[in-house]
Amino acid sequence: MLVFGITAACSSYPLPDDSGVQATPTPEESALPVADGDRQAAARQVLAERLSVAPDSLEFVSEQAVQWSDTSLGCPEPDKAYGTVIVPGYRITFQHDGSQYEVHTAEETEDYPPVSCEGGKSY
Repeated sequence: MLVFGITAACSSYPLPDDSGVQATPTPEESALPVADGDRQAAARQVLAERLSVAPDSLEFVSEQAVQWSDTSLGCPEPDKAYGTVIVPGYRITFQHDGSQYEVHTAEETEDYPPVSCEGGKSY
């Protein structure tokens, strides 16, 4: 009887076929980390807008994986509340006119867009 229950439960799910048609990804499947180049391009664009310069004038310096302690990505704005959850992300550094600038990102850029940040202050 137990075998029948398991078989009946399993038979309600279709078996994969080889038709070549891909199913629509679930939110979990589509929430994959952004590729390095895309992440750096998004960070470069945020900083270029802040500095009012062309994105290609920013020289990439480094990228460091970090664990942000909350959803501010290490750059809290005054009078704004943030979720206290560990957010995996990156500290990306660019150089422009002899100065270095940081952009903080999360792996999931759709939920947490890149933030231009200096000394813990968001710009």
